[in-house]
Order: sequence, then structure tokens, then C-alpha cells
Amino acid sequence: MHRFVIDSSVLGTEKHLVGDLEGFVWSESVPRDGWHLTGDFKTSPSARCLDTLFKMHGHNLAEVPEKYLTAMKTLVTGSVPIPWKSVLPQEEFRKFFKILVQETSDVFPSLPFSYYETAWSAGTRVLSSFRPACIDTEVFAQIFDKTPASPGLESFRPKRSGFAHSVVYDRFATRTGRLTVVEGPNILILKKENRRIVKSSFENGIVAYIDFRALEARIVLAEAGRSSTAEDLYDDLSHLLFKGILPRDVVKTAVLSELYGISRASLKARLGVSDQKLDAFIEVIRKYFEVDVLRAKLKDQLSSQGKINNRFGRPLVIPQGQDNLLVNTYAQSSGVDVSLLGFDSILRQLGPEGIRPLFVLHDAMIVDVSRDRIEDVMSIKEVSIPTYMSPFPVKFEHLKED
Repeated sequence: MHRFVIDSSVLGTEKHLVGDLEGFVWSESVPRDGWHLTGDFKTSPSARCLDTLFKMHGHNLAEVPEKYLTAMKTLVTGSVPIPWKSVLPQEEFRKFFKILVQETSDVFPSLPFSYYETAWSAGTRVLSSFRPACIDTEVFAQIFDKTPASPGLESFRPKRSGFAHSVVYDRFATRTGRLTVVEGPNILILKKENRRIVKSSFENGIVAYIDFRALEARIVLAEAGRSSTAEDLYDDLSHLLFKGILPRDVVKTAVLSELYGISRASLKARLGVSDQKLDAFIEVIRKYFEVDVLRAKLKDQLSSQGKINNRFGRPLVIPQGQDNLLVNTYAQSSGVDVSLLGFDSILRQLGPEGIRPLFVLHDAMIVDVSRDRIEDVMSIKEVSIPTYMSPFPVKFEHLKED
């Protein structure tokens, strides 16, 4: 049975409130198995963060009335807990306490605990493992002198130690959970040709990508009960569905158009084919990936629950009347979790010796690797992910060669 803990700092009381389906007790300490509500997101891999679960669920907690918050801000600075039980008028405190506890009790049983304990916690382990990147100061200065306004470049400015600041990601900034950078080097917007400013901190070491291949397409394919372990999915599909007659880039364009909803006119212009050939071509792709089946399933889920869940159970809100986003949202969000679960597995397999994880770049992880561990990293060709029958292929690529 799950139980929650509302921290004393949230309630403004001397003790924490511990609750479950059977009732409540006051406690001087936070039980280790309790889902802890503090008003802040917790980044420890071992944390059971109730704030995170509420955010996923889309639930906003009751707060002390604004006039009292404003008044106390003029009297208290920093993060000193405010004893609301003593500060608020008795009736106001009772009202605040009752609403907060009742809302927590009502929402708590429906929260995505399983998702948090699997995919979310794996992602937390990955993101908390990142180390500051070593910057090639000469290359940085050369690029900065030529293009000082280059997007993201300034965020990589090294400290005196020669290392950049640590990166901090936001996991809630996008609808799908795709990561954004909120502090430190913004690898997501740094121009590809400028990534060479990052160098290995090891003598004769390298900086490399570990990258999933055609990840979101494979995720949708898996929903149809199919898989491909081929390194190049689109070349594989070209031979399987079209006897190798169509170039893999044409097949890739068609597959991505189904996933991302590219208009028929735009697709026709890109491929340069007649309407009749286009329809026949797309129909083969659509049937093989069973996109319509997945879309219908997600639409039913949205209708009955008001939201959809990704492969691992993360709740996802889709704007009303935008059914065209269903498959894309599902694939991208599931892709985020597949990537982080995969990177977590890879890092645990490799161990910390001679391996310094630096960044996540969408479906890739950038790592700093010592010379004697390069072959170990290069030997990783695929990674198994819970709930999927077939492993996902990954590729190794030296950053200096991209």
C-alpha cells in the first residue's frame, strides 16, 4: 500500500502528516517508503517525489491565501519554513489544511507510481550522473571571435578549470517530456559544427555519441507488433516492402510523414510523384505501421480519460481537437523514456571507471571516454528496453567526425 507524506514545511506545522487509505498520523520523521510532498521537485534517484507525480497528473496543490503569502514575504527571507498553523487565523488554517489534505487523499490513488519507479527513476539516474564537460579553450576562442552570437555558444564558456558548468535539464517544459536545458551548457541549440569545442578530459580519450537509430519509427512499429533489428531501418523497409526499388530516403520521408502529419501536398512535392503512386505508396507504409490502429486506440483513451499515456504510463495532455498530434505525441514521449532507460542500462553496464556522461541530445547521449574504455563503448550495438520484445539498435560516433 502506498502512503503519502505532507511535509511540515508545506503545512506550517511542527510534524509531518503521513496518510494512506486507512487514515492519518503525525510523524516527526519522513518514512522512507512515503511519497514525499515538499513543494519542490526532488532530483535524487532514490527520492519518492510526490510533487513530481502531482505535476505529471496535472494537479495544482491548494496554497495559503495570497494575501498571507505576500505579507509573510515582507517579514521572512530565504527558505525558512513559515509556521502557518501559528501565523494564519485559526479558521483560515483549518480551511487550508482541510483542502490540502483532502485533495492529496483524493488524487493520490490515481497517480502513476509504476511509471515513476521505472522510467522516471531511470531518467533521474542518468541526468544526475552528468559531469561538467571539458572545453577546448583555443577552439572556443576561435569560434567565439568569428561568431560571438552563435546560439548556445556562450553557455559553454569554460571556467578557470577549463570545464563548463554542469547542465541542468527540465523534464516538464514540453508536452511530451522532451528535455530542455534550463542551466549550464545548452547542447540542444549549439550548432553542430561547434560541438568540437567539447574535448575529452582524459589523455588520448575521446568524446562520442551513443545514439538510437530511427527511434520513434521503431516505437510505432512495435505498437503494430513488428520490429526490425537492422541498423538502417529505412533501408530494411525499402527492401522488405518495395523490393529495394525505392531509395531509403524516400521511404524515410514517407514514414516520418505518417508519424508527424506532414501534409499530402508537401509529401507529394518532396517525393515528386503522381497522386496515384503517392496514395499506393503511403497505403503500404500506413498498413505496415498500423498507424490508423494506434491513432484510434489513443483517441479512445483520450475520450475516456481526458489524456493519453505513453508506453510506460506517463500521462500526456493533448489539446482539444488536435487528433493529428496523437501518434506524434505518443511516439516522442515514449522515445524520451526509451532513450533514458537505454542510457541508464548502458551506464550501469559500463560502470563509472573511465566514463564521464556529459549530455543528452534528444535520442543520443554524449560521453567522455578514456582511451582504455573506447572499445567497451564501441562494443555496445543494441540495448534491451522493458516491455519491448526486440532490442533497439544504437550506434557509436566520434564527436569530432560529425
